Amino acid sequence: MKLKKQHDFSMKNENKLLLELIDKNCPSWINRPDPSWDKIKILQYIIDQVLPGILKIEIGYLDHEKIIGTIPYRKTTANVVGYLHGGSIYSLGDTLAGAFIWSKSDGTHFAVTRKSEIRYLRPFKIGILRCTVKEKSRSGRKILLTANYQDEDGKKITEVDMEYIQIASKIV
Repeated sequence: MKLKKQHDFSMKNENKLLLELIDKNCPSWINRPDPSWDKIKILQYIIDQVLPGILKIEIGYLDHEKIIGTIPYRKTTANVVGYLHGGSIYSLGDTLAGAFIWSKSDGTHFAVTRKSEIRYLRPFKIGILRCTVKEKSRSGRKILLTANYQDEDGKKITEVDMEYIQIASKIV
């Protein structure tokens, strides 16, 4: 029982830091989440209000090691030859990476994408694309992550290496 209370306190504290980060950095037109929600629901509520919401990106799993999410194939997110658009694919990984970094923030910094290298391995044109983002390393303000995308049969679709930089306040 004692461990559960410590864990509950830790989760509440982490949510408090996340909510402070949202209040400090999100524009006023972003509706604020309910503080009683769990971390995934808070992050999902925020991303649903911007481009990831239009793309129907969903966060399915989050812990200190990784975040997993999905994007459905739809005609409106396809390219002109019928495959899921590369920008839609990249947006899934970038969104998850940002949510993952925010979820681990101490509340004083958020991160912005510095650069990414994407490797398209095969086209995707039906079903739900799944992406797993993991942190590779941190050094100073630099965070390196990797994103691996799979179709519903577990076949690799895309790989992305991403570099993010933590900053203390929004660039105006």
